[in-house]
Amino acid sequence: NTNGNDNTNGNDNTNGNDNTNGNDNTNGNDNTNGNDNTNGNANTNGNTNGNDNGNGNDNGGGGSCPACPDGDIRLATTLTGSGSGDTFYRLEPDGRTRFEVDVSGMAQGTHDISIAGVVVGQIVVNSQGQGSIDWDTNDGTLPPGFPEVCLDDGVDVGGQVSGTLVMDCS
Repeated sequence: NTNGNDNTNGNDNTNGNDNTNGNDNTNGNDNTNGNDNTNGNANTNGNTNGNDNGNGNDNGGGGSCPACPDGDIRLATTLTGSGSGDTFYRLEPDGRTRFEVDVSGMAQGTHDISIAGVVVGQIVVNSQGQGSIDWDTNDGTLPPGFPEVCLDDGVDVGGQVSGTLVMDCS
């Protein structure tokens, strides 16, 4: 094992099979994904071992999301519950992302905004029960780590209003 990484998984290879893959474990690649491979298998030969070591991110999202004819992904929902509101999401082909939420009839205070169960930020609702956010990558207001958003993702504001995102190519 000459890949420059210590094998610190504490597991011996006791599967009764010799490593006869014909490949030297000298792939010259550093593991820079920030995740430990803690699946119990040494994977230093350049081949996948059939276990997910957790180095991919799925931040919600419903998978492959269909785009509108102009290439944008545009999604919207009407929020209903103890109050009401609207949500709009847009991802442009150049990467610009916008996310807007407008609510009314909600309890005053600061409320979490969740997409597909992931809290993405907060909205402040005033004494008249109204609140609004307008986040955009172009002006730096989109929170860091904002997840990939897709068709059929649920949006929830403070457990008071919610809706499911649908395509809005209008």
